[in-house]
Amino acid sequence: MHNAPNYSDKIPKLSFLICLMFLVCCYVISVYAGFNNRELYHFLLKEDGPLENIATACVLFAALLFLLAYFKHRHVKNTFFLLFSFALFILFMEEISWGQRIFGLQVPDVLQQTNAQKEINLHNFKGIYRFVNELIYLCLEFYLLGISLLVLIFNDLNNLLLRYRVPIPSAATAFLVFINFLMFVYFFQFPLSYYDLLGRRVVNFTEIYETGIEITLLFFSLECFHRGTTWLDHDDAMVANHK
Repeated sequence: MHNAPNYSDKIPKLSFLICLMFLVCCYVISVYAGFNNRELYHFLLKEDGPLENIATACVLFAALLFLLAYFKHRHVKNTFFLLFSFALFILFMEEISWGQRIFGLQVPDVLQQTNAQKEINLHNFKGIYRFVNELIYLCLEFYLLGISLLVLIFNDLNNLLLRYRVPIPSAATAFLVFINFLMFVYFFQFPLSYYDLLGRRVVNFTEIYETGIEITLLFFSLECFHRGTTWLDHDDAMVANHK
């Protein structure tokens, strides 16, 4: 008698392909618009435009998936899933300016003077907002790409992360980060800047790069929900032995 196929094993592979195709489509459409349809280009990359809305939705769903992963894998008491869920929820609220435009909230005078975009959030304060945004995404890149490579080189690091139940990004997650970087620099930024088509003063052209990182975060959260902390050793039983 044949065993029924376990379709749940295909979920990360399918979600990886969907995220990769979606990421590539975002770049292809944006580059096409940059060269051929400036109105569409400005629409895609504008504040509260499609790319930002996609990124915001990815962050919200990632937060929910990490919360679900915490309850699904609660037998190993992985508080990192709960912390990640909370951090991503805060990021989501920051992205929507804590509901300012949704609910038509009045911006306090102090934020009118100190916030670069005159919004209710903490990441756009004048003088530091560019540094803060770049630092946040640099840390995310190091975690999603660097950790997955370092655990392959240093087995002690892998064991340490397992002991403290730190979620380890997979090679697929790292690949999405790498592809996002390559496409932003060489497929998007370089050709558009060469023909002076980035539109720096009109739109935030780095919005597409941030969208790619947040698509990757969504994939990573789905992976963690599906397989737990690590992609190397099916860690639930192994981590339990470290108690």
